This record gives sequence, C-alpha cells and structure tokens, in this order.
Amino acid sequence: MKLDQNTVEHSSNADRWSDITSTHFTVNQDNGTNNSSGTYLAMLFASCEGISKLGYYSGTGSEHNITEVGFQPRFLMVRRTNATDNWVVWDSVRGFYTNYLAEQEELYLNESQAQSDHDHRIKATSTGFSFEGSTYNVSGGKYIYYAHA
Repeated sequence: MKLDQNTVEHSSNADRWSDITSTHFTVNQDNGTNNSSGTYLAMLFASCEGISKLGYYSGTGSEHNITEVGFQPRFLMVRRTNATDNWVVWDSVRGFYTNYLAEQEELYLNESQAQSDHDHRIKATSTGFSFEGSTYNVSGGKYIYYAHA
C-alpha cells in the first residue's frame, strides 16, 4: 500500500525488504522501493503498550467497537485494505470526540486538500474507538489502523 495513493493493496513477487528486525531493515534492489530515480520515505510504526497500537479489524456495517487498543487514542489513522479508499486521520487537537457527533475534522493523507468535516460517526473510547455506522466500517471491509495516546 502506498501512503500517497488510495489504491487497493496489492502483492508483489519482488523481494523488497530483508534483514527485518525490531531495530532495522534493509531495502533490496527493486523498482518499487529502491529505484535510482525515485524518492522514498520510510515510516516505521510499532505497538508500545499504553502508548501506540497497530492493528486491524473487519467491518460490520453497524456499530462496531474496537477495544483491543487498550487506551483512549488521541491520534488515529485508518485505511481500508481490500478496496480503494483514503488514508484518514482523526486527532484530539482538531476534534476526535468521545461521543458521536454529526461532523468531525479529518485529514486524508493521500490528498492535498485541507481538513474537512465529515459525518463518519466515530468516537474515541477509553479502550479504543467505535463506529456507529458503516463508513470506515463497511461490512466485509478489511482495515488497518494506527492509534497513539
């Protein structure tokens, strides 16, 4: 998946990474990750109990509580992986609330537009986050997330 695009995940037979450990990784010779005319940025995320959480969930299309985060997130990034969709970010500085409001400020990382108000019916909870409706919770959708305290 590419952070600057909203395309569906894809697989490749390319051997793009090697020597992956908890402290480093090696980029192999591949046009997708190490082309001499390309510019690349690596962003590495990890779960750290009580501070950050990487995870995934399957959409239900109705109210859905993701509680395995273990803390109330102040920053949340969500992306559907099995369909074209945006990388969406909510945070407590711009309005990530603990109740379902009609509209909350969000950013799309793969777009150049300013933040916008959308009614995605999401809220932060003491142990994670919850969706009331189906946006970013589409039935049959597969999602990844990064939450930070």
